[in-house]
Amino acid sequence: MVMRKARAVAGARSKGNELFKGGKFTDACVAYGEGLDHDRYNSVLLCNRAACRSKLGHFEKAIEDCTVALNMRPNYSKARLRRADCNAKLEKWEASVQDYEILKQDNPEDEDVNKGLLEAQTQLKKQRGGP
Repeated sequence: MVMRKARAVAGARSKGNELFKGGKFTDACVAYGEGLDHDRYNSVLLCNRAACRSKLGHFEKAIEDCTVALNMRPNYSKARLRRADCNAKLEKWEASVQDYEILKQDNPEDEDVNKGLLEAQTQLKKQRGGP
């Protein structure tokens, strides 16, 4: 039973990855979801489905998947980066800044993280009426 579940999860992940690489984000999202039917707290499948949802413009759903993945694995930087990016796309600057700050603590030299943090901080200041 455990082996069947593991094979189903691995198969769904592999299928989803192929579909994602082919730009078939809706189909990949379904494939990852099928894997989650067997293991609903699989942080990798959740993060991968979040990538699909982000590509499709479903940022709220992507954030939900990333949040569940982070509840399972708090140090999952890929899920945190994806959530920071989706929050930025929704102009939820405070949430984006929080995630980028955590990422910066773990990777102070990461240019993408530093750039994302600076942008989110700048937009948050503007949103709050600052200079």
